[in-house]
Amino acid sequence: MIESLEEIVEELDSYSKKLYSASAELKKMILERLESEKQAQPLIDYLKGIDLEKNYDRIIAELIKIVDYADSSYSEKYKSFAALNQNNKIREMKHLLKKNISLDNINTEISYIELNNFEEKPVNPSNFLEDNGCVGGCGYLGGFIISDDNLFVCPNCAVIQDDKNFVYHEKRVYTRDEANSRKINEPRWRSYGPRTVINRNGRDAKNNDLSLKQKALFNRLSKIQQSLVNSIERNYWESNPKLNELCKKLNLSEYISESAWKIYSEAAKQKLTMGRTIDGFVAASIYASMRVNNLPKDLEEVIEVSLMPPRTVVSSLSLIKNKVLPKLNMKYKPLNPQMLVPKFANELEISICLQKQASELISYALHHGLKGGGKDPKGYAAAALYLVTKPTHEKKTQTEIAGCARITEVTLRTRAKQIRQHSGSLLSLENDY
Repeated sequence: MIESLEEIVEELDSYSKKLYSASAELKKMILERLESEKQAQPLIDYLKGIDLEKNYDRIIAELIKIVDYADSSYSEKYKSFAALNQNNKIREMKHLLKKNISLDNINTEISYIELNNFEEKPVNPSNFLEDNGCVGGCGYLGGFIISDDNLFVCPNCAVIQDDKNFVYHEKRVYTRDEANSRKINEPRWRSYGPRTVINRNGRDAKNNDLSLKQKALFNRLSKIQQSLVNSIERNYWESNPKLNELCKKLNLSEYISESAWKIYSEAAKQKLTMGRTIDGFVAASIYASMRVNNLPKDLEEVIEVSLMPPRTVVSSLSLIKNKVLPKLNMKYKPLNPQMLVPKFANELEISICLQKQASELISYALHHGLKGGGKDPKGYAAAALYLVTKPTHEKKTQTEIAGCARITEVTLRTRAKQIRQHSGSLLSLENDY
């Protein structure tokens, strides 16, 4: 029985080798044909990227697909688009290779690309790597996403394209100068608390079996370690890297990050996070730290980066305001329109003089009856900038200002009307918009 199974395995192995060699030979023949006929370069790159280690039926289907595209008008149209520098249509032709389209519909899709004008997408050289095939063998062509570690990642199969600058193991140093100049890129799971874990698998670091005496020792050490790690430490191990990552994405300073960690630590000590999501409290702690330190960022920016539901962050923020900040003797300072004026003005490239006029206009209106409570401060800040820039050469459209402030044009006009009603003689502008 065993001999018969070995014979079957050997026969299957020889059969798979024959299929691999046949696929390689067929791929080589098709490649020679494409190069001799001077077909479009995306077809050749896509063929070179086909992985012969995959399922045989899938390989044959991919090769047949290449032949179908070569027999169609793909190369002719692609070269005509390239000659006219029609980058948007060239992009669509590259994307066409990734779709499962039958032979009958290839020419129809090419005609559709030829007749339509697609939206031009600007390519940022620092974020995309163009005209290269994926090294993972998925056949993807085009732009690759660049990660925070400067690694190009395929958006189709998530394979890293370039990892030559990434150090996985720390090298040994021999001099003090080497130790001072060494930059460690080793990935770390967390920066808080111990990272050593004593397990009970009965094996050492070289995967050798331990003696009975050593097993008893390490079981005892593991039990002691587990008893020393309580729930609050496990909470910190999970929340600290999340908080640091979120602060990094928001480009916050170190003192804002430290203040946010202090707020979150107090919330965890009061057991406010029990039964609630940690991500929501992390985002709420960061925003509370911004308000305590008068940083002009609104809650929507934090919610957008944290990818948490607004209701979760708002409920966590309410608990922090009522129970955590009073205990830490921190004062929550609501966001006011004057703080947002420089932020919006810098994005819109408005001069300092007009920024000062907009701040004075808001302050004057608030002291003369304008009710700012219960209203989004972004609307008043954007409306003030719109009113002071309208009669000058730095005039901005309602669409530009509303888009920068993330409000609607209706809200902008409403807030501008309210400011004008309480501005008195400080502002003299025409009444129509």
